[in-house]
Amino acid sequence: MLEAVSRIAQRERLTSVHGVVNGTTNFVLDRIAAGSAPEEALKEAQRLGFAEQDPSSDLNGRDAAHKLVLLAREAFGAWISLEQVECTGITELEPTYIRESARSGRMVRLVGKIYRQGDAVRAVVAPEAVDASSPLAGTRNEENCLVIHGAQGTVDQVRGKGAGRWPTAEAVVADVFDLSRAERASAEVQVSATTIM
Repeated sequence: MLEAVSRIAQRERLTSVHGVVNGTTNFVLDRIAAGSAPEEALKEAQRLGFAEQDPSSDLNGRDAAHKLVLLAREAFGAWISLEQVECTGITELEPTYIRESARSGRMVRLVGKIYRQGDAVRAVVAPEAVDASSPLAGTRNEENCLVIHGAQGTVDQVRGKGAGRWPTAEAVVADVFDLSRAERASAEVQVSATTIM
């Protein structure tokens, strides 16, 4: 997600970014919509490696809020603090609301949003019942989806697994490679500057 947002932000000015950025809550919400009790859904997520032993940061929305802080920097060059993210998790949702929404064609998702509001950047994490036509409704189980809106009217989407052993390992290794490339590029710039002097 970070790579995609960074690349698109270099191409054009962005107006908003929103999506499902926490695979654990997505999995839990899907299981509840299918009839599982919240406790059962969470235990299954833990058994499959989609939820940590202490899943509180996922369920209360703080994990998604942390991700919005990083995405805001890439999307808008804005340094927002965690405290600036308006955050509501899924712990207070009634299972009947989740199931009734699904029966009516709307899927409840924990949605993270970052958007320009005048000269400021606003970030919000909150549950939403999204219409079946939304790409966010199409995320299943531990999947994530990010929708990126450009000022020229372009809309880009990024999808993928958002939880689990291998997706997490892949993301960490990719981040290590990115850091290594950045350090190498920085070292090359310093060498060039020394040579010019």
